[in-house]
Amino acid sequence: GDAEVWVSVFDTEMSEPSHATNAEEAKELIKQFRDGNFRGGGTDITAAVKAAHAFIEEKMEAGEALWRPEVVVLTDEDSSTEGLRKSEIKGTRVHGFAMERKNKPLMDLAMSTGGVGIENF
Repeated sequence: GDAEVWVSVFDTEMSEPSHATNAEEAKELIKQFRDGNFRGGGTDITAAVKAAHAFIEEKMEAGEALWRPEVVVLTDEDSSTEGLRKSEIKGTRVHGFAMERKNKPLMDLAMSTGGVGIENF
């Protein structure tokens, strides 16, 4: 509809984001994500969220008409985001989904930014 989506995998660093501006492109992104092999492990969720926020900031500074930016974290890690503060990612809403794990710090971060946090997803 009226949203644009960027998808990036973050293992030790942020991969080049893929982008969808319409429903057909979004369906293709879903296929690419579904068929991907994401076994790099060792994700630093704090670094991943900061990298995504920096990407958003760069797009906005370049004149992209972005508003209400949101970052979705899907993780099978229980690594901590305790060191990340809402003030470091000002204006970005974070949603956190911990796959078959508990990750209270990620849930707390998501909720603090107005996002959704679900453990054992």
